[in-house]
Amino acid sequence: MIDIVIPLGNRSYKNYTELRFCLRSIAKHLKGYGNVFIIGTCPDWIQNITHFPAEDDPRNRFRDRNIVNKITAACKDGRISQDFLMVHDDHFLLDDIEAKHFPYVHHGPVSITGGQYGYTKQNTIGVLGEVNDHDSHCPILFNKNKFVNSVPTVDWNKWYGHLVKTLYCVMNGIEAEYYPDMKIRWADTVEEVKQAIAGRRWFSIGDRCFENGVMIKVLEELYSEKSIYER
Repeated sequence: MIDIVIPLGNRSYKNYTELRFCLRSIAKHLKGYGNVFIIGTCPDWIQNITHFPAEDDPRNRFRDRNIVNKITAACKDGRISQDFLMVHDDHFLLDDIEAKHFPYVHHGPVSITGGQYGYTKQNTIGVLGEVNDHDSHCPILFNKNKFVNSVPTVDWNKWYGHLVKTLYCVMNGIEAEYYPDMKIRWADTVEEVKQAIAGRRWFSIGDRCFENGVMIKVLEELYSEKSIYER
């Protein structure tokens, strides 16, 4: 069975509302998975998962290094399956998917953008050269041995880090299919969200999406049933 690992930081919207719906989407759509592990902080409403704490560097420029440290800890934990699915709390499945066959995806070449994430991309290109961007906002299958022998070996003291999924896929020669990425950062209406996600296998959301109540309505409609991971 493929276990699930969720690296969780200490900042969230209203007691990790996004995680609640992420777990509901897993329970609804993911097939053939085993245990759920949360590494980092853990909300008080969680049950039926295994949690172990991990300290974060609070400086935003080391956000990706925090994630790598948590995944590396997961790779060294004997309770977690050799291959596991890494899921972030803002990933939402829309279609049934077998965990062990979760597809590797990219959304085209790494493109230089502005801001802090632009530095993350530049750092990655400095290590790998011109490659496809595998850091789509969706779960990814990691193998313990492949991960620890590749991703942690680059310089994670570098400000703004690197593209974690891209490092893993490129350094391990993993073939991936093209699939357009989607992270909804704002929506004015429920219908707007429904049109955007129609026919997709998954989607993700940004931090501001809950501000006007639209995204909550969508998530409550998509994932109305309480999961076994909620008290």
